[in-house]
Amino acid sequence: GVGGHGAEPAASVDPIPAAAAMVGALQTIVSRNVSALDRLVVSVTEVHAGTAHNIIPGTAWLGGTVRSFRPEIRDLAERRMREIAETQAAVFGCTATVLYKRGYPPLVNHAEQARFAAEVAREVVGADKVDADTAPVMPAEDFSYMLEARPGAYLFLGQGDTPNCHHPQYDFNDAIAPIGASFFARLVCCLPRPSSGGATLSRLATSWWGSTLTTSGSCRSSPGRTLPPALRRRIRWRCSAARTPTVPLGLRAV
Repeated sequence: GVGGHGAEPAASVDPIPAAAAMVGALQTIVSRNVSALDRLVVSVTEVHAGTAHNIIPGTAWLGGTVRSFRPEIRDLAERRMREIAETQAAVFGCTATVLYKRGYPPLVNHAEQARFAAEVAREVVGADKVDADTAPVMPAEDFSYMLEARPGAYLFLGQGDTPNCHHPQYDFNDAIAPIGASFFARLVCCLPRPSSGGATLSRLATSWWGSTLTTSGSCRSSPGRTLPPALRRRIRWRCSAARTPTVPLGLRAV
């Protein structure tokens, strides 16, 4: 736009009406350009313009995020955002530049690793507290790059009735740290060896290591048996690492 005095709008090209129109028009990407059976989020989360009540600014800036699960929907959203921004700006005599940065790809768990993680979680917290078929969620996660390169699973660890992350009142529940540590240590205890011949989870836990895991995150051996030193070191590392606020996602243990 072209800035000027707030009392003389005819001498300016005001970018604020153009930006306001864009905010509404961008929502039509979801409601009018994408099938109702597809998942797409277009959120405008930042609006910046002006420095004083009596000055028409020369520029306005919008920021936001786009989330989807399918690459073709990502392509469509980017194309429509550019079209809407450029044409809406032209309607008000302005010009628009779109800076579109592609972020994380969709995070997709591998079925076998997700099944194994869910089975371990049931041993730690009980079957009634594990949701092995949770619905997809739209927040992004950089672990998606790892799952594109190697098979694995990402899971949520519930922490009670509290606002979600990014909420101003979010408060990490420290009391769940032992549960998270127990899960990771138990996962290590139950990892199958190549020569297992398809042993069941319970056989893996008792026959190979002879160990059980308490909910406090410690491993104890069955009478007369000890864990290999390398495994003990891995378990201690897992227990301490699991005490960070970053915990996996994909299953939900609540």
